Amino acid sequence: MSKIGHIATHRALIDYCREQLGLDTDKLIRAAGLNPQVFVDPDGSIDEAGRRSLWTHAYALTRDANLALHVAEFRTFAEMDGLAGSAPTVGAAFEEHCEFWCWFDRSSVFSFERTETEVGVTLEMADGSPVSRVRGQMGLADLYLGIRKATCVPFTLTRLEFSSPEPRDTSELRRVFPGCALAFGQAKDRMWLRAEDWAANVRHDHHYGLKPQLSASAMEAQGSSSLAAEVRRIVKDQVGNEPISLNLVARRLCTSARTLQRRLSEECISFADVVDSARKIRACTLLQGRTHSIAAITFLVGFSEQSAFTRAFRRWTGTTPARYRRGLRAPLRQPASQAGATGL
Repeated sequence: MSKIGHIATHRALIDYCREQLGLDTDKLIRAAGLNPQVFVDPDGSIDEAGRRSLWTHAYALTRDANLALHVAEFRTFAEMDGLAGSAPTVGAAFEEHCEFWCWFDRSSVFSFERTETEVGVTLEMADGSPVSRVRGQMGLADLYLGIRKATCVPFTLTRLEFSSPEPRDTSELRRVFPGCALAFGQAKDRMWLRAEDWAANVRHDHHYGLKPQLSASAMEAQGSSSLAAEVRRIVKDQVGNEPISLNLVARRLCTSARTLQRRLSEECISFADVVDSARKIRACTLLQGRTHSIAAITFLVGFSEQSAFTRAFRRWTGTTPARYRRGLRAPLRQPASQAGATGL
């Protein structure tokens, strides 16, 4: 059976129905023929038939013809916001967001088309099947709203194309996507924005990861420990946001890579060890939560392949990410002597 790579989209639907509409979501899940535990497991997945059943029952229960749009407005992706927000331009933010999305949801893909005046972002199914109305509306709304929020750049779209037929009422679409032309029954599901908006610089002042750094010379005056602490902080903030290199950290500290390497060596600090430690801490922190699948965490920690992440995690902890996560959930076993004493 075809698997949907990540449960996040469907968990967002459940959370919206429960928190915003006050519905009995366990009843909704069971009516769709699904197990509620799937939505608790961050590595859970449902097949295509289950996805269709869940959304069909949700539309029937809520009687909301614009449910996909409303879930997209309600939904938040903190990690994707961080990735997109650390990008230098709106266009780079789109690319970061789409790369992460396709990493944990292998059922859909994004592509880009550039002209002299516009850039188009297209959503397609990986297997070549038609994009459903729900998938098209939610996928493009997620992307548009997420990038605007993450970059704090209030760009608007020039036009929006859907492969699905025109709905009876388009007022909610026009509210969510203000000021752009809508077209239905098109060959692809695609959004277009102006080339100048694509190239617009991202406002970084609102991102914790891009706080002003002390220069290397200023830290030298404060003592060697300041340099080590600042390097660790920069690396920690950049894990998963962009490839970490000695050159990148040196630029943030307004010094050369050679000088930074020399200063770290004087303190018996290995830059590779700093990066490795930051990745380990980030991985363990994310695995303790229930938001991200192991596949998504692989990307967020800066690995291009899950097998490479698993090898690194085994080296760090002596176990695999999956076993580590299961161990966090396992209830503590009471010693036999205590169990006997309590009569259990």
